[in-house]
Amino acid sequence: MALFLFLASGVRVSAQYTFTTLDLPGTAYGISGSNIVGTAGGMGPSYGFLYDGSSYTTIAVPGAEATAAHGISGSNIVGY
Repeated sequence: MALFLFLASGVRVSAQYTFTTLDLPGTAYGISGSNIVGTAGGMGPSYGFLYDGSSYTTIAVPGAEATAAHGISGSNIVGY
């Protein structure tokens, strides 16, 4: 009933959003705050990346054929 009364009262809630286009090197899989992680690679071996809002860091596991970053929570990055 409360939802109906709210809608019937004519009150409109308007959210404000800001969209930013990023030129990521691959596919983004995780976002935490201003940090974005994902995987890139094209025709060569894939590698993970971290974008911190201003610069990119490559993530590559030493000795691995490929690295993928699939999630982030705070400063913890998960993947394979």
